[in-house]
Parts: sequence; structure tokens; C-alpha cells
Amino acid sequence: MNPSAVAITGIGAISALGAGTDAQLDGLRKGRSGIGHLEVLDLPFPELFFGEVKLSSADLAARIGDRADRSRTALLAILAAQEALEHIPEEERRNMAVISASTVGGMDRSERVAIHWLNGDLAQAGVAFGHPVGDHATLLADRIGANGFITTLSTACSSSANAIMLGAWLLRTGRADLVLAGGADALCRFTIEGFRSLSAMDTQPCRPFSDDRGGRNLGEGAAYLVL
Repeated sequence: MNPSAVAITGIGAISALGAGTDAQLDGLRKGRSGIGHLEVLDLPFPELFFGEVKLSSADLAARIGDRADRSRTALLAILAAQEALEHIPEEERRNMAVISASTVGGMDRSERVAIHWLNGDLAQAGVAFGHPVGDHATLLADRIGANGFITTLSTACSSSANAIMLGAWLLRTGRADLVLAGGADALCRFTIEGFRSLSAMDTQPCRPFSDDRGGRNLGEGAAYLVL
């Protein structure tokens, strides 16, 4: 038996190509790359290339009407999700399931104050509450008014694909009528150092499928589908 069809009725995204799905489509049509040196994030890798969202956390927070001290992952997630849900009335969002994937979660928040923690200064210990990978999903659901099933998937590079698969399964089994599925990740030192330790980072803009390819450039962003 063929599984019942699942409709995509909303899309939202933000990446190094810009904020919004129109920016993604324009970049793809024009062959425009978002890869470059860091311009916004204060990370000690001036020689490397990244897919950085060219908006500061303060800029992201201003766009969604939130606090700039949130994790960057959460800010990216909310911005993309709000675009995906533009056509969904608030009353229909209440029982919506939210499945949001991530790897680093609120790591960028912890990195800002980790050196103080190591030196015994716990004045900003409360920052740790935004660190868990699932915190961004809870915050996202609260911001969009969703009170249904909420979960976070963290399976490395397959995370968001698995989120969409789980969302489709919830619909097909009658466990949900409406699902927001996707994921978000922000660039942070932890991730970059991890890939550098594996010698997986290209020192130039990456060249997939080329004979002289030398690795990858890490990026950040968020994208969600309404199923």
C-alpha cells in the first residue's frame, strides 16, 4: 500500500544567501554563493571561509521582537518558522506538532561565558539553561503558540531530514493534523574546532565534486516546512 500523501503548505528559511525563501531562490537562480570570511560573528578564524548569516544576533532579535541574548540557534529558528507559518491562523497553531532538529543548540551562549566558569566565576551561570539542544525547540513552540507534541532530533547531518520524516509519520498515523518540521544551527567555536581536528575544513571556498576538492566550509541557518 502506498503511504498517503503529505502536503507542504508553508516554507521558511534563512541562510548565508539571506533571510527568507525569496533570497534562497534568488541565490540559486543567479548562482550566487554565500560563502566568505566572517563579518558578523566574533570567532577566531579569520583565515577560513563560512556560510555565515550576515545578521547579528541583535539584528535577528529585532526582526522577531525578542531578546538578543537568546541562543543564535533559537533566533534563527524563530525567524525561519515565522515565515513558514505566515498563512497559518493562531488558533490552528495551538495543537500543531513541532519537530526541530539541531546539533549545537545553545552552545554559542555557553561559549561566551565558559572561560569565566572555568575560572570559578559563576555570576552568569543562568546562561547554561539555554545550552541544551532541545531548549531552542521549546522556545520556538512557545513563540509561535504551539502546545502540541514538541521534540528535538539531533542526529548530526541527518537531523532535519529525520525531523521531516517523523513529521510525515505523525500525520500518516493520525497523531497530528499539522506539523512544523525542520531545523536550525548557529556557527560556534565548538563545531569549527571539531571539524578542524578532523582535517575536514577547506582553507578556500569549498568545491564539491571537483578533482581538487579539499574539504568543507561550515555554515549556519534554519529552515522549516509546514506539513
